[in-house]
Amino acid sequence: MKLERLLWEARRRLLSRFVASLSAHRRRTLTWRLMGDTGIRSVAFERNGLVWNIRPHDDIGWSLFVKGGYQVAEIQALQDWMSRSGVLTGTRNVVIDAGANIGTTCVPLVHQTGCRALAIEPVRDNFRYLRRNVESNGLSDRIVLANKAIARTPGILKMCLTEGASGGHFVARGSGREVPDHVITGYEEVEADTLAGIVASAGLSVDEIALVWADVQGCELDVIESGSALWERGVPLWAEVEPRSLRRQGTLEVFARAAAAHFDRFIDAGDLMRSGEKAVPRPMREFEGLIEGITPEQINTDVLLLPPGIRG
Repeated sequence: MKLERLLWEARRRLLSRFVASLSAHRRRTLTWRLMGDTGIRSVAFERNGLVWNIRPHDDIGWSLFVKGGYQVAEIQALQDWMSRSGVLTGTRNVVIDAGANIGTTCVPLVHQTGCRALAIEPVRDNFRYLRRNVESNGLSDRIVLANKAIARTPGILKMCLTEGASGGHFVARGSGREVPDHVITGYEEVEADTLAGIVASAGLSVDEIALVWADVQGCELDVIESGSALWERGVPLWAEVEPRSLRRQGTLEVFARAAAAHFDRFIDAGDLMRSGEKAVPRPMREFEGLIEGITPEQINTDVLLLPPGIRG
């Protein structure tokens, strides 16, 4: 027994020395792999002053755990732009996070700027983690939660749930053949409403909304067309543009034209991150060309859509 204990202590010391020799990034990567292999289903940790509750088998969870954040550069660039453009005011201080997932956008934005948020997430499991992350960071009084999908008309929608990618769940429309069958792990019926309807149900006025962030897997046109009252009041929209997802929702061919009916300029997120205040808004007549230029390797890009009258 004494010899076994000595051997165990020796192995423990060797393992501790090995782990200590690794960089923080490698230690986190090794821990992530071990969590997946040992059947851990949920984990909580702190990164950069924020507490995160995640699933150890998810791509967004990996980014939070290993890198410390998700879309950090994009969020910082948007935050800097909001500060320069003055879109956040005393009364107009609510950011809508459409497709909020587990809170990777609204939680850091509210934490860093002191604004409020309306976080909209349709998938039940994502919403559970979203609520937990909001509560863990003491933001329940600043972030209103809505367990809904955004659609052009209220009703019930079917969501396709994807393997290992909570951010990849999408509304089932048409055949869905572009996603291999083995990636879809199940389906879930969710309640849907217009963006304007969800804002009203949350007890908010459109005049309180400062900006909308939308990452809704190809349903960006639903966001645009059901939130026209917001764009009419000068609310900008940060949106993911992914041709594959837009095609799956049947809106790729009309998306640029439909967006131009509500917005007159846009800033490519890449330009905003590279150039900051020197990033020049481009006219909407160039938007279709930007979409056509997104390569399969690039997959997607983000854009900041500006309604008439707002400063770039």
